[in-house]
Amino acid sequence: MSLTLFLLANLAFAPAQNQDPDAIGFPHPAYPVYGLKVHSPTDDLWRGPSSWVSLKPSWLNAHGSLFEADSRAALLERVAAGLSQESDAMFVAWMAATAPEALTLNYRVLVDGVEALAGREMIPMGQAVAFSDLIRKACILDFDVEIASGSGIFDPIMGQQVSGSSLAIQVLPVPGNGWTAEVAMIYSKRLDGEPIAMNYAPVSGKERLVSRIAEIGGFSLLTPQTTVALDLPAMGAGRVTLELVADSPAPAGVIVLTEELAWLSLPQLARSAQWDAMLSAWEQERAVWTNGQGNLVFGGPDAAEAAGAAMQAAVAMLNPIQFDLSVQRIVGGVEGERSHMQAIIMEDTSMTFAQGTIRDALVEWDVEVAQVARIADPQFADFFSGWNGDLKSRRLANGKYEVELDLNFTVVDVSSSAKIRLAAATFGETGYEGNVPASPAHTMEVETPELREVRFHGTYQSDEKGRIVLIRSANSVLGESGRLRIEIQLSQS
Repeated sequence: MSLTLFLLANLAFAPAQNQDPDAIGFPHPAYPVYGLKVHSPTDDLWRGPSSWVSLKPSWLNAHGSLFEADSRAALLERVAAGLSQESDAMFVAWMAATAPEALTLNYRVLVDGVEALAGREMIPMGQAVAFSDLIRKACILDFDVEIASGSGIFDPIMGQQVSGSSLAIQVLPVPGNGWTAEVAMIYSKRLDGEPIAMNYAPVSGKERLVSRIAEIGGFSLLTPQTTVALDLPAMGAGRVTLELVADSPAPAGVIVLTEELAWLSLPQLARSAQWDAMLSAWEQERAVWTNGQGNLVFGGPDAAEAAGAAMQAAVAMLNPIQFDLSVQRIVGGVEGERSHMQAIIMEDTSMTFAQGTIRDALVEWDVEVAQVARIADPQFADFFSGWNGDLKSRRLANGKYEVELDLNFTVVDVSSSAKIRLAAATFGETGYEGNVPASPAHTMEVETPELREVRFHGTYQSDEKGRIVLIRSANSVLGESGRLRIEIQLSQS
């Protein structure tokens, strides 16, 4: 094969799949972020303790697409090089036949039944993309201080607090069936905050930053024209629902290249723990070519049948599980209304979620001193109140379900504060180094946030009906005689 045609094939089919790594999609940050420019989590300005309360998109530390045309071309070139009838035209035809097609996706984010974000987009395979409708509000996040002999000044550190909705999604084909979709969705709403009392004459004007937020992240299975919904209850930001509808034909299954060569793409399976064992079993039976992205070429007189059997085995491993997680408050023996969270997730993949309020507080003072000057530097921290969690489920051989659960209920109270004196007053004096000016006592406020938390953490097994019930005292978040009742109902989707 000529190098020229190899390069032309790459150029012909790469643009739809090889996108700029910096264009990887992320939802907007739940926490305020530094800087007034628009940044992504790949930038250092996002590298605080966390951009989100619970979200952990798998592509956070990855670059590029899971479907790179040059990797596919290299695989097909290796296969073509072993054929006596190899031709440039055949290679180009293979590249065209095996190019993954984009998914047409309809999506909606509803908050209390009202559309907050909606659209219809073409989603390329393996590339995380994001859509948003946002308001970015400039705000003071912190202060830096500058100090010299006899003088000091505060330097405000600006950032942005984001309100609105955004959805990031990465889809992979399930041949002949549909697509796996990993989603990371944020809804946030900025609230007015009161001025933070610092009681320090040299500096003032810092407003408390308050946001209500809701987050949903996880894997689901999309099939053509079927609505997939993920629901968060009305806790914090309101009832938030994410709806997805795939509006494309199911991706191609086995693609016959020649009488003795068949193509199959299993990118989702290639990311699983079972991939190496399944690939080894196929390779023991026949010639199999593969790359690191789950693309396969089966060889032999029955290549198409072998590829079809591999496809059926791979699809059978993708088991969507329906779960309904309900939370009920019980105070003084009186049962409250239940809040339900519902979703369909892929077996053995994490579903993360959060709902509540983020606010910052003045928690510390740093100090700077110079020859005849001193200054105190306020330090702020962000706190989350609400519920957040991570849930992963699987079907056991006995028909029951096993759930790995980490669920937190947190209440943060930032209303209390204390006065602290960092330095006593000094009188002006004249010394061998010159005049030293008088300085007042440094007595200022520091807030003393109180954190109350109840956590459900462990691996639990359901009963025969797929139900798990957990009850725990919750005096810290609900008051005396408070309890939380968690019920999880699981079933095959």
